[in-house]
Amino acid sequence: MKQVLIVVFALFTSVTFAQNKKLLKEYIVTVDQPAVSLSNGGTATLNFTFEKSKSFANSKVTMVTPNNLPEGLTVTFEPQEGKFETAKATLTATNVKPGTYNIILSSIIQNNKKGNLVSVTVQ
Repeated sequence: MKQVLIVVFALFTSVTFAQNKKLLKEYIVTVDQPAVSLSNGGTATLNFTFEKSKSFANSKVTMVTPNNLPEGLTVTFEPQEGKFETAKATLTATNVKPGTYNIILSSIIQNNKKGNLVSVTVQ
């Protein structure tokens, strides 16, 4: 019985180590709202949270403004670049044709780019 427990423990430890090893070179970025709605002349704010593995912990983050925005829609980030765990994106609509637009808001850490799809409805 003791040998079986040792084997089970060894297998569990090796699986856990393998899973943790994968996380050593990864980061996850989440956005608090997958969809926002705003009127022309209005703004909407999105909050981003970064979970970084050890290898990304002290790395600079660069937020990327999409280049396919509809005319009149702007995105600004605070902060746009630096070492941070959270960021905000402010979307501003000025004379945007009403409709729903899917945009990708991206971040780059150590040449690894990740994007979050956000549905923006302008009324």
